[in-house]
Amino acid sequence: MYSGKFLYLTIQGDDFNPSDLQKSIKLPGKIYFKNEINYVGNIKKRCIQKTNRWVYSFIAQDEQNINSFLLNQLELIIKYKNILSDFISKYNTKFDLVIYIDNKVNIKLSKKILYLINQLGLYISISII
Repeated sequence: MYSGKFLYLTIQGDDFNPSDLQKSIKLPGKIYFKNEINYVGNIKKRCIQKTNRWVYSFIAQDEQNINSFLLNQLELIIKYKNILSDFISKYNTKFDLVIYIDNKVNIKLSKKILYLINQLGLYISISII
């Protein structure tokens, strides 16, 4: 069914200091600063950061149900709602879910997941590949 699930929560902005957020929460986020040069992918493509950003990502390469996967992650993130909501309201925030599937499958998100996303004040982008 599912061959991989990727979740990304990104907060970014030119006047955003991702170090401030990283100090305040215990999620393993990555920090990038504007004009910093990184090399990404297998071919190590050169990438210049366009803005400051903090990225929390989680990858699951298993058959875990999509609702279980999302619920586990959202319950970790919601613990920091009071801290995150200030950053989410001030800066550009993206919440992306990417699902790689081997065959056709119906995906239904539970009411609890939709409720938690709403509580965080996030818009979700879902890609199914």
